Amino acid sequence: MKSIRKSILILSFALILLFSMACAESAETKHVIDNAKIVSYESADDVIAASALIVEVKKLSEEPLSFPLENDKTDDFTLSTVEIIKVIKPMPGKNFSIGDKIPVLESEWFDAKMGIVHHTEGYVKMQSDKVYTLCLGYNDMGENSQFYPIGLLYGKIPHDESEARIFGEALDPQIERVQADLIATFDAQ
Repeated sequence: MKSIRKSILILSFALILLFSMACAESAETKHVIDNAKIVSYESADDVIAASALIVEVKKLSEEPLSFPLENDKTDDFTLSTVEIIKVIKPMPGKNFSIGDKIPVLESEWFDAKMGIVHHTEGYVKMQSDKVYTLCLGYNDMGENSQFYPIGLLYGKIPHDESEARIFGEALDPQIERVQADLIATFDAQ
């Protein structure tokens, strides 16, 4: 009788273990890289010239953001709120100071229905409480205006060198070179 109980106990444990492993696998988040046409820059000077605002920031929070398109489709993003630590290139007509909070549109978003994280051209969103140098463009939409990293991958530089700059394959050598030139330029200031 004891051996039957022991066998049932072992079999039950094995089934529970198999079931929990199957559930863990199905709960894994999938990542995909969405293709898009992005602006390419040849030099740090080109990125700086194209930027409406260049700042050092710390990410505070984020929320999903969708813009309606035709045929019940949406254009999805993550809208991050960042706090300005340092203004490197001020924006004409706007007076931003240390401590100001601004919205930044990021091209990584989560499709909760499908359990998929989308990375436009491999873009990886900023992490909370981390510091970045951002070269930003500006969408003037009245109350809903927001900033976005110039050239997508060119305009967001993490200060933590161990942080991934891209999801997937290695960063394009041209983007890597331009970002290195931007870092050298900003460090020299």
